[in-house]
Amino acid sequence: MSRLTLPKHLRDQYANGYGKATTAQINAWHNKLAQIEDAEEATEVQQNSVTSTKPTYVQVTQLLRDIGIPASIKGYAFIREAIMLCEEDRGVLDSVTKDLYPKVANKCETTPSRVERAIRHAIHVAYSRGDINAIAKVCGKALSVRGKLTNSEFIAALVDYMGMERMM
Repeated sequence: MSRLTLPKHLRDQYANGYGKATTAQINAWHNKLAQIEDAEEATEVQQNSVTSTKPTYVQVTQLLRDIGIPASIKGYAFIREAIMLCEEDRGVLDSVTKDLYPKVANKCETTPSRVERAIRHAIHVAYSRGDINAIAKVCGKALSVRGKLTNSEFIAALVDYMGMERMM
């Protein structure tokens, strides 16, 4: 945002000391400029809140807790990281083993095979101990048709659900 200033004719009069611009006029201009800047900042904040459509770690964490994945297992952090990466680049869902797992592994300082196994375990825990109704709400028909989802299907369902939540 550019900083607003007094009009040139008032700046010149004030700087040259001609006295043509009274203190009241200068104060009125400063007040007017402050109001304009406040309105611009409010508009900018409002636009940022509307255009900021990516989920936060807090939103993803809440979703994982609702499903029933405990925070104490490694797959929890890996799934959360995978969702955040998928929000940045949906293309990683096309090749999960070649793109997504290595990226998550790099961020979490582990191997892609450990990431895959931990995510699979987290999904198993969610289905066995979690809230089946919440899982069904997130996964939709895919859950009722075949039972447990694969890692990539589960992550894709979570990413899609997060996208639908933001649109509502």
